Amino acid sequence: MPEYRLYYFANMHARASAIKCQLAHANADWEDIEVPGSEWSQHKPEFGAMPVVRLADNTLLKESIPTSRYLAKVFGQYPEDALAAQ
Repeated sequence: MPEYRLYYFANMHARASAIKCQLAHANADWEDIEVPGSEWSQHKPEFGAMPVVRLADNTLLKESIPTSRYLAKVFGQYPEDALAAQ
């Protein structure tokens, strides 16, 4: 099983784009899971909204900006200098 599983709507980029770029840039072990609109009702109770990243330990990362910040820190893409991080 991949270390990161990204769930987002099929054929859409929008809020998942930055996360996809970060995972690809880091050469992370990840899977892009496209959820068709017809299957969204099955995922909504667990996810609430998308994009969602499921970690290997089944932890769910929700909301695109906090998830992007988390990944940036994990992959060393976030500056140590607080002013540079703005």
